[in-house]
Amino acid sequence: MPFDTTRVIHPDWSKHHAPVAAGGMNATVVIRNPAEATTGYDETTDQQTSIPGPAHYDGPARVQELNDSHDAAQADQQVTTRTYLLQLHFDAPRLEQGWHVEVTACANDTNLVTRTADRPMVVTDVQSGSERFTRDLVATINLD
Repeated sequence: MPFDTTRVIHPDWSKHHAPVAAGGMNATVVIRNPAEATTGYDETTDQQTSIPGPAHYDGPARVQELNDSHDAAQADQQVTTRTYLLQLHFDAPRLEQGWHVEVTACANDTNLVTRTADRPMVVTDVQSGSERFTRDLVATINLD
């Protein structure tokens, strides 16, 4: 039984260990709310364009593909999706499901940058916990 004046886990446990987890973040991501996008006009192409809203997070991340590939038929077309775990800084701002993630730099896998430039990942889960060293998100990307 613990003593009345002690704690098993120090209140700053997560904050203290967060810099260690940040050391493994070798990618950079930008996360935006798609509802904040506006429309514009491109005179060169004579078309309306979508202008992304402000970045709610623009910083380091660790990106890991999960073994969760899905092939499904949608509107008579075969669609492949992949699921990723994204780990952001401990003190990342509030982020929401449905927001878009673009990988803007990733020295060890430049394919992530290319893949998300035109087709961003979509946040499907913002994970929470009583102890955490990173802000963890789950996101999917449609490859087709």
